[in-house]
Amino acid sequence: MNENIFVDQTFQIYKSNGSPKENDFELGKERFLEIYSQFLFKYLQNTNPSLLNDGIITSITTSRDILKHLKTSHGSGTQEGFDIVYFSMKHTNSRVLSRQSIVFIKQQESQQNDSTTTDKDAHFNTIVLVKSSTPPLCEALLRIVESIQGDQPLVIKPFKVGGDYIRNIMDNLIEKIESVEELGNIELAFQGINQQNDSLRQISIAIPSADIKQFHKDKTPNLSLSNKIYKHLNKITKMNFNNLPLTRFTSHLVNISQDGKLKIHRSILRDRHQSDNEEGSTLIWFLLASLFTESFQ
Repeated sequence: MNENIFVDQTFQIYKSNGSPKENDFELGKERFLEIYSQFLFKYLQNTNPSLLNDGIITSITTSRDILKHLKTSHGSGTQEGFDIVYFSMKHTNSRVLSRQSIVFIKQQESQQNDSTTTDKDAHFNTIVLVKSSTPPLCEALLRIVESIQGDQPLVIKPFKVGGDYIRNIMDNLIEKIESVEELGNIELAFQGINQQNDSLRQISIAIPSADIKQFHKDKTPNLSLSNKIYKHLNKITKMNFNNLPLTRFTSHLVNISQDGKLKIHRSILRDRHQSDNEEGSTLIWFLLASLFTESFQ
């Protein structure tokens, strides 16, 4: 499985009660694309009608004019204990439709005992990553995928991550990378304090790579990177950041936020095109595996 399908794309994270088979996409592709073309045509009519006949692209007068220019790709594979199925599509003119992708990631049975799930999401054992240009197009993609006739009816639900999960990702990454410099500058966003003027609704803290390196050099026992950062912030601001929910972590390797957005940067595969260097690949699978330990929020 080529990890490139996961990098340099901003995904919205969902959970599902299962995954279509690759063959399901192939068998249902004609109907799938026809329904999506109809939705996209109406969407463009309402949001950007000038694009349909602007003298630059071929005139689009019906949904079939969109349908005949849609290109698709799909595939499946197994790696690191996961079964993966993906589907993507785009219009030959990206102004009409940029690439839309959906990736289903399911743990193989031998791995499932290692994950922590709650009763309410025990049947939602599949992570779904969706890359879409706008929320309405994303919603249409999800509903059409749910209609695919497979082994069981698909249900796809939004998935949000907690502040503790985001904090753990930061702490684990620093321990898994070869050099602290790989993390780069980081930014932490916190849910702020409700004020009348909303001036502290959100607090964002930018931390240079040089400071991260200094925090990492501090070998105080049982003190993680986030503990060291929070301790420093508490001291200089007189605020207790342990009481503020962490809502976003941004770095040179990965961005993740509480609203379920995930971006894995291509830099995570830095100099790792050689077959004997697997650190970047390992980090990707670590990030994906970690989602299975996070319950619905």
